[in-house]
Amino acid sequence: MRAMTFSFQRTSGQRSRNHDRSSEGSRDSVNAERERRPPKSSEEEEEDDGGEVQRSWMKRVELPTFEGTDPMGWIAKAEKFFDLQNVTEREKMKLVYICMEGGASYWFRFWRKKTRHPTWSLFTAALTRRFGGLKRGFVYEKLAAMRQRGNVDEYIQEFEFLVAQAAGVNEEQLLGYFFAGLQEGLRNLVRPYDPRDLLTAMERAHDVEQASSVSRDNRLEVQRFCARLLPNGLRAKQTRLKPKEKVTNND
Repeated sequence: MRAMTFSFQRTSGQRSRNHDRSSEGSRDSVNAERERRPPKSSEEEEEDDGGEVQRSWMKRVELPTFEGTDPMGWIAKAEKFFDLQNVTEREKMKLVYICMEGGASYWFRFWRKKTRHPTWSLFTAALTRRFGGLKRGFVYEKLAAMRQRGNVDEYIQEFEFLVAQAAGVNEEQLLGYFFAGLQEGLRNLVRPYDPRDLLTAMERAHDVEQASSVSRDNRLEVQRFCARLLPNGLRAKQTRLKPKEKVTNND
């Protein structure tokens, strides 16, 4: 038994030494290969680091599930995911099947069976019809009738929601819809900038509103400062007019 144990230990030791020699030889060959390679430039090192960061970042992007609410929001997030991950047309439909939950999953299975050649465009059109998308004609009516109620950021958000569902609208028409809905005072201030595209018009409207808000706050601050400089007797003094007394004739 001791002989067998000793023989096993000796064989193991021999294998271990051979493995160490092999590892050392491998390390030596790798080090030698590294020494023969030309050093990387700073641009190449930055590209390598950037690639690792990008791959690590892209792994954290997830495709959201869909349960039947806000179809346009889900489609926008899904398309963002597809662009970042370079998803093919065929892979999109496989991923869609995984994302459908609740009542949406039953609907998707029904739609998938009756659609011979399903594509992403066919799917998104069917999804918006089924779960609350607006009909094309109705979208144009909403755009034409839309008016700014609150601040410009809220108006832009509502406008973008409708534009996302309106296919085939050129840039000039979008500008017309956007300016028609702006509050008159803001529209008159943005017009002189003569924006040629929708994005620029939105940026100008936002900047003008912010500048107007700052100017209004500054005016109020100046008024408060001037009021503090007035004498105590005149500070915040208001003249009150007494009602005229009726004239009575005493005969």
